[in-house]
Amino acid sequence: MNFNRLAQEIHANAVAKGLNAPDETLIVALGHVFDELTEVLDEQEAGHDVAEIYVKHGKPEGVPIELADIIIRVLSYCGKESIDIDSAIRAKMKFNATRTYEGGKL
Repeated sequence: MNFNRLAQEIHANAVAKGLNAPDETLIVALGHVFDELTEVLDEQEAGHDVAEIYVKHGKPEGVPIELADIIIRVLSYCGKESIDIDSAIRAKMKFNATRTYEGGKL
């Protein structure tokens, strides 16, 4: 999986569909991510299982869909700004592999 290619694909689709403002700032992009996070919580409050995907008015819905939206928003911004998110993810995963066991502590 190459996240940079996926980011470019996602961003190109957002531009083609008019979902991306060329002057979108990081703050605005993070605001969209926050909106998606609240939609995850809305799904939970509505009683949907975390793994449930359902269709409402022809549109996929559910916690997994909203989590996908978060990833899509982040990757779209990375595509817009040509951020090497693939290297960043791999560097962070490599570092995380060196961490000591924390027993679920964040």
